[in-house]
Amino acid sequence: MTEDLMAAAEKYPPSPPDRGHGKSRRLGRGSRATEHPHAVGAVNAVYPDAIEIAGLLSSAGVRGTGIFMALFALGTTGFLWFMTSLTFVDSKGDEWFGVVIFLVGLIFLNVAISFFRIDLFSYRDEPILFNRKTRKVYAFRRRRQMKRPWARWPLVIDVYDWEQITGEIHGGFQLVGGSLPSTRYRLVAAVSDQPTTRGRKTKIIDEIILGMDETYQDDCVARWEHIRRYMEEDGPPLPAGERLALTRGFSHRLAFARGGLWVLIPGFYDDFRKEPIGIILGTLAQLITLPAMLMFAFFRWLAEVTSNAPWWPEAVLRDAGGAPLPEDQVHAEADALKRAQEKIQEAALDEEERHERDMIKAKAGKPFWTTERKKFAIAIAAVIAVVAIGKGVQAWLSGT
Repeated sequence: MTEDLMAAAEKYPPSPPDRGHGKSRRLGRGSRATEHPHAVGAVNAVYPDAIEIAGLLSSAGVRGTGIFMALFALGTTGFLWFMTSLTFVDSKGDEWFGVVIFLVGLIFLNVAISFFRIDLFSYRDEPILFNRKTRKVYAFRRRRQMKRPWARWPLVIDVYDWEQITGEIHGGFQLVGGSLPSTRYRLVAAVSDQPTTRGRKTKIIDEIILGMDETYQDDCVARWEHIRRYMEEDGPPLPAGERLALTRGFSHRLAFARGGLWVLIPGFYDDFRKEPIGIILGTLAQLITLPAMLMFAFFRWLAEVTSNAPWWPEAVLRDAGGAPLPEDQVHAEADALKRAQEKIQEAALDEEERHERDMIKAKAGKPFWTTERKKFAIAIAAVIAVVAIGKGVQAWLSGT
């Protein structure tokens, strides 16, 4: 099956990426982008030799939008065909106009079918697997052909060398997913046609979206740095204290939550206690668009309940070291790493405090009249005495 998916990837190569978008920042593999890496909830699973990163479809506001667009296009088709029927019923020699409207309706029908196929009976996500043992990157994808809605959309697994990957951050994406529009940043793995090295000219042949869109660019930088350290510096598969992504599995509650109903997200009330003002303001903003929010939440649930979970073939799992590690084990290791980092920080603070205390004690225990200070005082007194004697002699001579 793996060979079939690999062959399909070669038979149906990815479309050339649109490089006309704005590029906020380019991130390399050899140097650190930040000293504070974290995955921002994008790690789906941890394998003995690999990590799985969530794809764009896990983002809130992405799934379900296709159903809305399909219904809009389908409604437009029905309206146009109704107008077509009227032109033939009330024929006044303008049947050609009815034919044109009918053909335009066919175009909207094809658009509706394409959008329905994006969301319904598809896959809940398109994850990416980073294998640091083989230094390969696997992308689980469907080759969507929007201009060919009736054609087969093959499932493929694109395989690239890690040395072909460069991180990029694209900004300015507007999302409407049951909430107000907002500008987001997107982390993308730009794939070159050959390994990228300094001074070598390469061509970008593919782009793979890594994780969810983010409000802040720094979160994209931190996610890239986590992936880079895992592949280049034998970094931890899950950052200290973090948890695996909530998007890795399916539940009715999470489907509605990812559609915009924040109150259904696990840990929502914990976040409320930490940032009550921000949560209240965000909830009030969503109440303004409550009908749209409920509609998109339903569309998101419908998209996920009719779709399948993504999967990796046996050969890919074998290269990754086997099945994913248990969730409890992964979380325990992340918690242990966090405790170790906290101990190191506490030790550094204790050392700094001890140094400050020693300096204070040294200053407090040191006598004021040291030899150097005595010599300096005697020298000043001698200078003053010489000046005074000189003044006195000058006054005596002036008086005589």
